[in-house]
Amino acid sequence: MISEALVIDNSDFFKKGTIRVRVKKRVYSDVAFADMAIDPKRSIEDYGQESIEINGDERTFTYAGGDYDAYVSTGVMGMAFDAGVFMLPQPNTWGIVAKIGTSMDEDKFVWLGGITKFNELSKTIDGPSDKLPQENADEDEENNTGEVVGDKNLVNEEETPNLTDPFSSFVFKQRETHIVRDDELNVTDDNKSTLNWEERPLNNMVVMNRDKVYMYHNLYKTEDDGTKTPNGRTLVMFDNNGVSIKFKNTEIPAESEISALSDGTFRISAANLNKGTMNSVSGGLDFVEISHQGEGETSAQLHMGSSQVQMGNNNSSDVTCNLTISKGKQQEQISMSTKNGINISSDSNISINPGSKGEVTIGTGTGYILTTNKLPGTTVNVDGQAFQVSHCKA
Repeated sequence: MISEALVIDNSDFFKKGTIRVRVKKRVYSDVAFADMAIDPKRSIEDYGQESIEINGDERTFTYAGGDYDAYVSTGVMGMAFDAGVFMLPQPNTWGIVAKIGTSMDEDKFVWLGGITKFNELSKTIDGPSDKLPQENADEDEENNTGEVVGDKNLVNEEETPNLTDPFSSFVFKQRETHIVRDDELNVTDDNKSTLNWEERPLNNMVVMNRDKVYMYHNLYKTEDDGTKTPNGRTLVMFDNNGVSIKFKNTEIPAESEISALSDGTFRISAANLNKGTMNSVSGGLDFVEISHQGEGETSAQLHMGSSQVQMGNNNSSDVTCNLTISKGKQQEQISMSTKNGINISSDSNISINPGSKGEVTIGTGTGYILTTNKLPGTTVNVDGQAFQVSHCKA
């Protein structure tokens, strides 16, 4: 016998090796197969009672059975010591089970996996989309699940597949549901959230098709009461544009990225989201650039290319400094610009040597500097004018 089934509980799996399933062919009413998050207590504890009205009288029917232990199928690989493929089915998951043995044997079932079901009213098929979570989902107070709202179905209301490449896609999305009980082991209203797939955070995601491979991992912070809340993510992407790795921690908060693109460029960056600061190294086939974005409007850059090196910084809108070293076909040049003056100091000598055919120009270049072999501080008379010898040496 093969039947549709609903996973009710998996908390005893590592004690008994089985999960608890509700087998549809063994249950009287479809009410027992409603979404467990709607009315958790009724779905888990009181499903065996159904009240209906007959000839004006309300009668309560009690039906037993329907819930059974089930082993978990692991697919074609099988299971062995520290080998195989394993994923524990989560409560409130639909699928199918098969009875083990003959009709005369004790009721033993095995969970075979999920099935796709088309809803004629909503025109939907439940299943994972291949869309990435929202970047700002962890700051969204109304939806911190890390998922784009409305992307839970393979087919939407316009009967369009919710996959960018539906016929070549492999999609794996991992979420976790669980049952919450009080000290007396009664089912609590907290299960309306813990069993609701739309409110559960996305733990991991893998998407593979002809155009891309995405791998996503959600980061969690353990609170004082032991609960875990999302506080960041790691994303690895391979597509036609190249490869990139992005990391975000909302607790610090910090964000970093490494990318290598198909056009030959690369980028490494790290940002402090609170301070608005960022450091980055980027480059391509003929250049490398190092950049620092400080707090406020401060910044500094170093750009190195095959024919030019540029260094610059900006401390405010009024203070800038730039240094450029250029090498052309006929000349090499160093230029420096600043708004607040240039200061060159040294504990030793400072030398400027233009070569036999070059010049050192200060100012407009319309006059020349007088040189002498006298010592600094002495006075020299030239055409009746007295000049004091400076510490500049030519």
